[in-house]
Amino acid sequence: MIYEQSPLITKFISVPKELDSLKCEYFNAGIIKGILDSAEFPSTVQVLKSPKNWIVYFITFDEKVMKREANLNS
Repeated sequence: MIYEQSPLITKFISVPKELDSLKCEYFNAGIIKGILDSAEFPSTVQVLKSPKNWIVYFITFDEKVMKREANLNS
């Protein structure tokens, strides 16, 4: 998990009223996913809000990554 109190990238984005439901934090999640995928750590990244209104990027690695890492530790 990655916690972020006020995402810097989305801080200066102004969203039109008709797109009020648009969540700009998904842009950051895409960047995180792209970096992990290019480093051969395929995963999914979900965006959640914590009770303290922090943004949480919840990262779930694919099963093949977990198996690969388990083999390295044995």
